[in-house]
Amino acid sequence: MRRLQDGDREAVPFVFRALWPPVLRYCQRLVDGDAEDAAQLALEKIFEQIDRYDPDRPALAWALAVAGWECRTILRRRGRRRTELSAD
Repeated sequence: MRRLQDGDREAVPFVFRALWPPVLRYCQRLVDGDAEDAAQLALEKIFEQIDRYDPDRPALAWALAVAGWECRTILRRRGRRRTELSAD
C-alpha cells in the first residue's frame, strides 16, 4: 500500500491479488448476488483513494471498511428499487 501511495504502479497487481480474496469473501457475506460488483467497486475506490490510506493502520481493515461502504450502497439501492417498483 505504501508503494501505491508513493506512485509505484507496479504494486497494483500485487495489492489486487492480496486484497481481492478477502474483500470478495466479505462482500459475499453482506450482499448476495452483487458481491463481485461490490468487491470490484471497493477495489476501484481503494486504488482511487490510496492517498487517504493511513500507512500506520492495517491495510486489510481499511480495505474492508471501503468494501462495507460499497455493500451498504448496493443494499440501499436495492431498497430504493423495491420501493419504486411497489409504488408503480
